[in-house]
Amino acid sequence: MSRIWKSWAVFKAWPVLLGTLLVMAVILVNGRPSVFTDTDDYYDQGRTVMRDLSAHFVTPVPLTYPDDIAEAAQKKADERFALTSMGARSAYYGVFLYVGTLLGSLWLVSAIQALLAIWPMWRLSQVIAPRARPWTFGLVCAGVAAGTALPLFAGFAMPDVFAGIAILCAVLILIYRHTLRRREQAMIWALMAICLSFHGSHTMTALCLAVLAAGIMLLLKAPWRETVFRSSLIVAAVVVGFAANALYAQSVKAKWGEDLRRPPFLTARVLADGPGRSYLRDICRSATPYVLCRFRHQVLDDSDYILWSDAEGIGVFNRLSYDDRIALEKEEFRFAIGTVLHDPLGQFTAALQNWWWQMTLIYVEDPLRNPYVYLNDGYWGDTNLPLLIPDAAWCKQDRANCRTRLRMDPLRAWHSSVFLLALAFLGWRLWRGEAASALRQRQLVFDNEVMKATAALSLLLAGFIINAAVCGILSGPFPRYQARVAWLIPLAAGLVAQRLARPTPKETASLMLNYFQARFVALIGWLRQWPLFDKVYRLIDPAFMRFCVVGGAGFVVDAGVLYSLVGLAHMGPVPARLCSFLVAMLTTWTLNRLWTFRSLRGHHHPIKEAGLYFLIQMSGGAVNIATYSAALAVFPALVHWLVIPLAMGTATGLVINFLGSKHIAFPKPRAG
Repeated sequence: MSRIWKSWAVFKAWPVLLGTLLVMAVILVNGRPSVFTDTDDYYDQGRTVMRDLSAHFVTPVPLTYPDDIAEAAQKKADERFALTSMGARSAYYGVFLYVGTLLGSLWLVSAIQALLAIWPMWRLSQVIAPRARPWTFGLVCAGVAAGTALPLFAGFAMPDVFAGIAILCAVLILIYRHTLRRREQAMIWALMAICLSFHGSHTMTALCLAVLAAGIMLLLKAPWRETVFRSSLIVAAVVVGFAANALYAQSVKAKWGEDLRRPPFLTARVLADGPGRSYLRDICRSATPYVLCRFRHQVLDDSDYILWSDAEGIGVFNRLSYDDRIALEKEEFRFAIGTVLHDPLGQFTAALQNWWWQMTLIYVEDPLRNPYVYLNDGYWGDTNLPLLIPDAAWCKQDRANCRTRLRMDPLRAWHSSVFLLALAFLGWRLWRGEAASALRQRQLVFDNEVMKATAALSLLLAGFIINAAVCGILSGPFPRYQARVAWLIPLAAGLVAQRLARPTPKETASLMLNYFQARFVALIGWLRQWPLFDKVYRLIDPAFMRFCVVGGAGFVVDAGVLYSLVGLAHMGPVPARLCSFLVAMLTTWTLNRLWTFRSLRGHHHPIKEAGLYFLIQMSGGAVNIATYSAALAVFPALVHWLVIPLAMGTATGLVINFLGSKHIAFPKPRAG
């Protein structure tokens, strides 16, 4: 009986496995998992921890050769020097990365990260939309995988993906603790504690969410003891994360006799913001109270350069000796506080600007870097990165071999469009949906299922905003810091859509079709209040207007497939257009059959109807593609603006397609 139950439990988990496979499919399409410069530090840190642990069980072999002794001494000196910056990186993620690559490769690490992201998504889906069918979660995963940066961060050998996972776990504990079984509560709490131990910024976001959730629960008249208990669970996870990192820091001090330190991020931030530079010039005129005073004549307007550049006149931290690094780190808080006191309004304004700027930077950058650069660099080529990058030898031969198939600019436009559409959808549901109805009826109670869902979705949005504040104000606006959590907004929109879904795909499609038809009729009715539009409308066949709307949808599908084939499969613009046209034609036939000519259906068998429609579309398509190809032949520069010849071709075939569709494919049934 237990075996049967275990088999059934695995079968019930198929949405999680499907979601993981969808995320991994995008990584595969992109080419391979990706690395960053800090990946080497994490890997080296994890390897050092594992070797230190194993050293207690293995007797060290004494070195006898002079070269080996010199190499070991140099390595020890390098490790000691690295203590000045390794405090900013988690040894626990390093262990995870090292063990994962030791047991498999970066592909295994990516699969685990994808699975750990999908599982809390699945549980959140079950509690927000408890009556939704499992297939709807598959659609949510497909949308998140295809429309967000989650797959790229799941395949990124950095702890960034765990920022979003920590937010999901926090929402589940804060809002839906009683809905989860005790074992699930323990697993989700443990996963959140692991996420918090992987990076300090995750900790601050979780604490802010706990405070905000407590306020929401008290507003919704939740029992105060339960409110305190749930918030305390988040605080406990934060304490565990801090304790774990403190334990590692103490082990380092026991080994080296020195503290583990972190780079002066706050110093670099206030300098780059401007008030820090002004304070530095003023305070260093008559004395030299800071190590920084020797760099007061440099530009100091970029925090990355301040910390990591080796160039004279640009870099600071990376050019200092061990003792000067320690001194610079010790004066960090004193310098930051002095800057705030020197120009509080200027620093506050800069912080708000960084916060806002960080929220707008949702595009992917670092996970799309070509590893060819690392493999052929004089420094990075001698690190651990060549050991981690899949097919490193092949990549090193030619830059094109390792170039990611997904490009930053098209992805930036695509991810931004999906993000804005998701925001608009969430705003519409908040204004017109169940939450608005509950507010009007004054059902502001925590036990209300709608209010719980609204609170959970609000916390997802708050997590996005808080992450921007933490990263933008303290570290500075960088695309990676916000793109790593931007996928939570489309996920929230998908969860709302799940609540609206019907038991079967056919019923769901019918509901959507009826809704959009009602909105279309309402829009036409509103426009007809204008005399000019009403006169034009009387002269136009209403079916033609619906046909144009469907044509617009087909145009979007056509353009999406076209750009995907050209950008991902590297097909030529003409062969790619043939493929995209076929996909768009199937889309428009379905929509025209279900909506435009719904009243005319039934005169032909669906197969014959589809055949006639395709023949008509091929006739109009011949004119369409001929115009498209002619435009490219006459104006070759349009190859960089394919949407222009695409629009020209679509317009030329529109009339032919409409007349043929109305009178041949969907003719009016004969009377009698």
